Amino acid sequence: MPKMKEDMAYSTYKVPPHNLEAEQAIVGGILINNDALNQVVDILSGEDFYRDAHALIFEGMLTLYNRDDPVDVITLSQVLKEKGVLDKVGGTDYLASLAEATATSAGIMYHSEIVKDLSTRRNLISQCSHISEVCFQLANDTEEILDSAEQSIFEIAERNIDQNFLPLNEVVKKSFKKIEATTGSNITGISTGFTDFDNLTSGLQPSDFIIIAGRPSMGKTALALNIAYNAALEDKVGVA
Repeated sequence: MPKMKEDMAYSTYKVPPHNLEAEQAIVGGILINNDALNQVVDILSGEDFYRDAHALIFEGMLTLYNRDDPVDVITLSQVLKEKGVLDKVGGTDYLASLAEATATSAGIMYHSEIVKDLSTRRNLISQCSHISEVCFQLANDTEEILDSAEQSIFEIAERNIDQNFLPLNEVVKKSFKKIEATTGSNITGISTGFTDFDNLTSGLQPSDFIIIAGRPSMGKTALALNIAYNAALEDKVGVA
């Protein structure tokens, strides 16, 4: 029993598990390569960061991401200023230092897994501490404590599972963002060469069955030839 008390007292003074270097590598990596955010946006949230400044910075990045705005020191400083938290994160100087200290974003997935794992551990520690306090209150029903403990642990486990499942509208939105980041355009199919038409349709898609209808001598053949010409010349697609 004395040993148990010593362990409990010792655990009270332990620093929760965290890795500030991994957190800095993530936000710094995104600042030097916006495409890196696409890799971690489904894995991490601001709550997963141990340092409050990093949590606020990441949430600011998500705000810019959802606006389809670029993420850099200037835009991030502005959005954090709008939220009234720029000084809390260390100001523009700290944001600039994060970008300067990060050589590459190549390891961002590995770093995000570290941060996510440690976040889960901190949540478990917090819940277990709460369960321990409740257990010392003898007026509480044991069965209710067990049910509550099971539910709280299950919720933590569920967060790690849920990150792999997203609503369809979010999947589509994220997919388009990744395509735009890769191609630099919102045209996901074959461009027709007609900008307004491409913006409405995102280009010609493999599943499309397109009929060009109109009265005689209204330019149907000319339109079709223009589309075929653009596909063959610009997109290097064979036409027949």
